Amino acid sequence: MKTKNVAERSKTVVSKYKGFADFILNATTEDKEVVFTTVMRRVSAQQQRIIQQANALKGG
Repeated sequence: MKTKNVAERSKTVVSKYKGFADFILNATTEDKEVVFTTVMRRVSAQQQRIIQQANALKGG
């Protein structure tokens, strides 16, 4: 996480595993934290877009 941004590191981490089950069962805590951080950032951004769209629809 020191030399790459979190999104790039997340892709690198995920590519080391054979699938979701392999990741869940065998990933290190650091790897899981990197992926979790990326997922949470994406979810937060999506949530903000939804809120903005809802506000635009109701005229707020």
